[in-house]
Amino acid sequence: MSSSKVIKGKIKTVGSIKKMTRAMEMIARTKMKKNIDNALSARPYAVYARELLVNLTRKERISHELLNMGKGEKNLVVLVASDRGLCGGYNTNILRKYHSVLNEGNHTDLIVIGRRAENMARKTGKKVLYAVTPLGDSITTDIADQISTKVTEAFLSGEYKKVVAIYTNFISSLKQVTTVKTILPISAETLEETIVRAGDEDGGINIAETTRNLSLYTLEPNAEEVLGAFVPHLVTTEILQVLLEAKASEESMRMFAMKNATDSAGKLQDKLTISFNKARQAGITREIAEISSGADALQM
Repeated sequence: MSSSKVIKGKIKTVGSIKKMTRAMEMIARTKMKKNIDNALSARPYAVYARELLVNLTRKERISHELLNMGKGEKNLVVLVASDRGLCGGYNTNILRKYHSVLNEGNHTDLIVIGRRAENMARKTGKKVLYAVTPLGDSITTDIADQISTKVTEAFLSGEYKKVVAIYTNFISSLKQVTTVKTILPISAETLEETIVRAGDEDGGINIAETTRNLSLYTLEPNAEEVLGAFVPHLVTTEILQVLLEAKASEESMRMFAMKNATDSAGKLQDKLTISFNKARQAGITREIAEISSGADALQM
């Protein structure tokens, strides 16, 4: 009987865990859908931004300091991870990619996004220029503006030759890829990567067709001033896209991690129920045997 009580307690505990993980799965599913929609809604702007940048640099021989390689020797890495755990291999994959970048041998400083990214920076002893901790559940343009301002200031200081982001790119609900993406210097190629990596949820965008059908713009007051106002916004767009992709990936991986935990809890609950029934049946059989033995003894 004691064994049956222990198993019954385990069944109750596993059932409580199962309810919790199912609730977390539903919350992550809702957040994932919201962040996927946000990531996809940012894609058209990236397309037209690329079109405008290609037009400006192709039509006239103009340049901008954010379009050229930096003068420094170091790299600045924007490291994007989660605030919390329980999201499968999300943070582990980021950490693995981060170490692969460090192993390239370049001197590196960091801008960290998320508490887990801050922990990674602390363990590797790298200098942190700016930290967004916690990142929170909602990605806003204000957050992207703050980060892009810090990134731009650092790049223009002459200390860094380029700025890259390490984040998880959202391909679909079932596939996310840890990626290293160049933020600065910005170019038509990096914008093209933004479009290609935006995912396949709505069928994608025909890059070649967009390039062939570039519109001709009349710019006022002149191309240089337009470019000067436009390029900083492109940096913000890149940062915003990175954050949206990362958040969609995080919630997707958390949803599947919680789904797997719920399924495992259900299987364990079934096994414990079978064990409980066997223990109860063994107890009943033992009691019947004792009663029968007692009756036989009385008859003798």
